[in-house]
Amino acid sequence: MQRIARTRLIIQPQESALGVTAAYLALHELFGRMVPAGHDALVALVSHVPQLAASTLMDVAATHEEQHRALLRLAAGGFRDMTRIAASHPEIWLDILAANRAAVLDGLDAYLAALQAARRWIADGDTDALTGLLARARSARRNLPVGAVAAAEDRKSTRLNSSHITI
Repeated sequence: MQRIARTRLIIQPQESALGVTAAYLALHELFGRMVPAGHDALVALVSHVPQLAASTLMDVAATHEEQHRALLRLAAGGFRDMTRIAASHPEIWLDILAANRAAVLDGLDAYLAALQAARRWIADGDTDALTGLLARARSARRNLPVGAVAAAEDRKSTRLNSSHITI
């Protein structure tokens, strides 16, 4: 690495530069441009609220496990998939949730309203509304983008420098 007028210049072989350029263009095409508030709102919905949902569900199950020792032993794939991210380190999330407080609260409000509606439909026996919810969710889940974004879903971990980071 050379220093030029207080700027770091990293000199790499041409192939690496092309790879970085291609990755940048692919990400730009995938995500486009957005204002910070829009980014915060989207990230809250697809990252921060799911973290809280997984952590809360795991906490509720663990609390009930004291009363029903077999509960967590019965946890099947869906529960394990849903709560995988609850194993994340709390310190990281405290900073993230504080930094994006307003967007997280908006996302939580939307999620809680949706859960309350689902609860009401179950209580009322409204199978049409429940079918609509489940069908919309299934369709949305099946239409998640593939490629760079979806690849993270398929990986269990990745290596960055000499550290292991769970994705």
